[in-house]
Amino acid sequence: QLSLKECSRTLKEGGLFVLSVPVEGSLKTLFRCWREVSDFPLFCFPTAEEVLKAFKLYFKPFYGERFTLKERFKSAKEALKQVNGIGAKNPHGRPKRKDVLKFLELYQKEPVVEYEVLIVCGRKRGEDSP
Repeated sequence: QLSLKECSRTLKEGGLFVLSVPVEGSLKTLFRCWREVSDFPLFCFPTAEEVLKAFKLYFKPFYGERFTLKERFKSAKEALKQVNGIGAKNPHGRPKRKDVLKFLELYQKEPVVEYEVLIVCGRKRGEDSP
């Protein structure tokens, strides 16, 4: 929400803002494999409803769409390299090595990365806008 507030602050009244953000349901295969080997917590994506609620505090939406991006990789390590390459980190620290090795073995069977993406377009609300 802080990012949305800052974007709103820097836009002129009526300025156009487009938000693209991964939401709940992203990394579905990766998370499923992880839950099969460990109860160590992982990052939680916000729901589309949470994002839209925060968006509406600063912008008047006029368009929204949700879609899935999915890519299959040759190996679990390649898939994880792609996820880490966008800056994704687990805020809960590092899990046990033995759990990571079990996870890699399981994820190797289906090294897929999926993102549920929400795109919302809106205009900055005026000072007297609800």
